[in-house]
Amino acid sequence: MSVRGGKSLKGEKVRRRNEMKKSNILSAVASVLIVVWGGISGLASLVVGWFLDLLAKKTNDEDETPYFEKRQSETIEQMARMYGDPDDIIIVNATRANETDGAVLVYQKERFLVAAGVKVHFSDIVEITFHNDQHVYAMPDYVVVITTHLKDHETICLSAGQDVEWAGNVVAEIKEKVKW
Repeated sequence: MSVRGGKSLKGEKVRRRNEMKKSNILSAVASVLIVVWGGISGLASLVVGWFLDLLAKKTNDEDETPYFEKRQSETIEQMARMYGDPDDIIIVNATRANETDGAVLVYQKERFLVAAGVKVHFSDIVEITFHNDQHVYAMPDYVVVITTHLKDHETICLSAGQDVEWAGNVVAEIKEKVKW
């Protein structure tokens, strides 16, 4: 029996099957309510929805593998164990402050920082800036961008949230600490 992420695949299939049973019961209740209150148009929309659902299920892979694997994000504590206690921690995104994607660890004495789990020496930094990563029909999200000379990580992007002033202050604080 293979193990992924500490859980057995058989246990994962049982959990998914139980979730599907709950989902089917909720779908049946919702369908009855739509037909009762919606009449013919409600019934027509249900038929179209079921057809689209069947079509989507046929296009999915049968092996139940997820479309994406959840990225294992390191915590600030793990980075501190790897590199020692930082001289300063700059919070980029308060909702992810304990993850390396939400903070920048600055080691001024050793002249490097850790952003998104990547160790970057001050001499490898080309530019630190931010930009609006807004998509159509979405709230604006500002991203702190650290451009480097590193081949594997030429651009490191850290989500700073939806406040332009906060993103600007984070960039200014990182620049102040780095002073390259």
